[in-house]
Amino acid sequence: MKRIIATVCALILLLAGCGDAAKYKRGTLTDTGFESAFLGLAFTLPEGYEMASEEDMADFEEMMATASGGLPNVSVTVERLPHARLTVEQYISSFKEQMADSTFLSVSFVGEVEIVELAGQRWHKLSSVSTTYGMELFQDYLLRKVGDRIVSVVVTWSEGTADEMHELLEGFGPL
Repeated sequence: MKRIIATVCALILLLAGCGDAAKYKRGTLTDTGFESAFLGLAFTLPEGYEMASEEDMADFEEMMATASGGLPNVSVTVERLPHARLTVEQYISSFKEQMADSTFLSVSFVGEVEIVELAGQRWHKLSSVSTTYGMELFQDYLLRKVGDRIVSVVVTWSEGTADEMHELLEGFGPL
């Protein structure tokens, strides 16, 4: 009987340790693309765009690609959640509250959160229109949870650059 209990306890501990088997590892950035086994995501830079160097990005950014004029652009960020049980929906609610308090941007969220597919993965899509320095910017935030992290693919464009924005998103694929 003691062996059965010990075996069951060992299995419980083993399974508890396997709950978040995917450990975060930063992706690989090159001049022409990006790959992340952790995210299961790859990006091939379309012709006419530039990849930001690691020195040009913040610590939480995995990659950023931009047109020579700055817009459109796309970035991938990974943020460790303060609580592993936090859902994407809860994250979005908190994000909206933080953006409402911004003094730098005037942000309006457009429509409801949608479920979309990017690179064969399911993402929550939140759309917004922002005004900064008199310029209107459109942003789509594609969000999903991987382990204890929120992954964001944020695409930003201005009026007249929507086709280029779609071209950037087409650069993503599964790894």
